[in-house]
Amino acid sequence: MQVTTTRSKITATADGEGVVSHAGSRLLADVADRTTLTGQLAEALAGLRGPRARHDPGRVLVDMAVAVADGATTISDVAVLADQAELFGSVASDSTCWRLLDRLDTVGLGAVGRARAAAAREVVWAQRAELSDGGHRDGASLAEITRILPARSLPGYPSGTRVIVRRERPHPGAQLDAFEEADGWRYTAFATDTRFGQLARLDARHRAHARVEDRIRTAKDTGLDHFPSGRSRSTPPGSASSCWRSI
Repeated sequence: MQVTTTRSKITATADGEGVVSHAGSRLLADVADRTTLTGQLAEALAGLRGPRARHDPGRVLVDMAVAVADGATTISDVAVLADQAELFGSVASDSTCWRLLDRLDTVGLGAVGRARAAAAREVVWAQRAELSDGGHRDGASLAEITRILPARSLPGYPSGTRVIVRRERPHPGAQLDAFEEADGWRYTAFATDTRFGQLARLDARHRAHARVEDRIRTAKDTGLDHFPSGRSRSTPPGSASSCWRSI
């Protein structure tokens, strides 16, 4: 796969020299490169690159996504990245971005989806697997307290609802409430109607799902709210604006 990044290497220092803005967005661009997303998109859309084109289509899509995460609400806001060439390298103009979006038909969007969901995501999960050993966390414990709760504690809950409590030592610097400060433990509880399975497995499933709301909140803060609403009848399926939504 062809490497498409031309961004310069950056180094974090505290000497006040070479200060730039939007440095956090540059890290997001690096994530796209490191996870092979930029390269996968470049390969998927190679047919859209003209013989004399300066900008690779895959790189253009990544830069647009980074701009949205940085707060862009229109395609012309990609100029925020273009104005920081020392940080983001060569960034396509908004007219180039428009032309690319206009050429993305159903086949092209399908190629983008496959590059993102199949190839790049597989790399991300492989990289993540190299970091978490799947072992037990020291100091954490679980207990089911359903039978010791007052009968009025679960009104309206489905029959068979179980309440499971997790106890663990809080991370350094964590804010504790008065109850937690009494013995130094942090307690969290969740309810489930799953009747079988080890508590550890149920807890792991719950904690994995509990990230969903936080991911939605984070996505809204970093660009999701800037997308138009779903497809409308007034927008032709193959128009540039519909492509912009699909990306």
